[in-house]
Amino acid sequence: MDPRTYGYEKPIDNLTKGTLVRVCVTNWGAPPTYCMGVVIETAVKNNQTLFPSVIVYNLETKRTTREFLGGLKVISKID
Repeated sequence: MDPRTYGYEKPIDNLTKGTLVRVCVTNWGAPPTYCMGVVIETAVKNNQTLFPSVIVYNLETKRTTREFLGGLKVISKID
């Protein structure tokens, strides 16, 4: 880990459709599972919400879910 970040990463704010992200799937009593997903719908640009989220299509479970930005990690971004 980079010692300059002190465990914090730069917040995700500009996700576009088609961005490949890492999704953490958790089940009670089991360790978390990390899957890849594709962002298919983003939040409104001028909407400041307490918990911003996006709609993600999970490539491994083949389901569409709403994921919070704090739980995602960008793998590949489309500009």
